[in-house]
Parts: sequence; structure tokens; C-alpha cells
Amino acid sequence: MEDEIVLCFETGNSKTLSGYFNLNVELAIPGNKNIYSKAQAQQIMAKFFSENEPEKFQILSNTPKDDSINMIGLLNTKKALFRVYIVLKKTNGQDHIHLLKIEKRQN
Repeated sequence: MEDEIVLCFETGNSKTLSGYFNLNVELAIPGNKNIYSKAQAQQIMAKFFSENEPEKFQILSNTPKDDSINMIGLLNTKKALFRVYIVLKKTNGQDHIHLLKIEKRQN
């Protein structure tokens, strides 16, 4: 699953990425911070990717913790560098993204 998430961020594919979202997902990205439905979160990520065209994404840390997996990554876009924090939790036997936080890094 990690490889698929990396590919979604590298290609800016919000549609495929949203397939990993839980029914409701907490988003904290520039301009949006709330709990959104899967469909709303997909639209917000589509807008984010259109405004910040991805160039490269890499996972820096992938830590299992109790019933979740915490991932930290770096997203290089044409405009800026972002730190990405993802929390995956099991729901109905499948890992789903419950939290997606994207913060702009200062150069």
C-alpha cells in the first residue's frame, strides 16, 4: 500500500488516493483543516495537486503503532516543499487513511 500512496502523491492522483481514505478523513492542508467525507477530501486534494504540481514524493518514516501506521514523507512540488503526515488505521480489516496533514516547509 505504501508504494501506491507514494505513486498517488508523485502523480498528483487524488482520485486513486481517495480510494485509501476512510469514509471520513481529517485533512489539515494549507487552506483546509477539518473532517471531510471521502468525496469532499478527494476534491480538496485535487485542488491542492492542481495548485502544487508534484515532482517527487518520498517516505521518510513508516512506523507501526498499536492499531495504526504513521507515515511521514516529503513532497517536492514545482512551487514548494511540503512535509506530509499520514495516519493509517484498520477499518473492516483494511488500512485506510484517517488523517492527512500537509505542511509547507520553510527553505
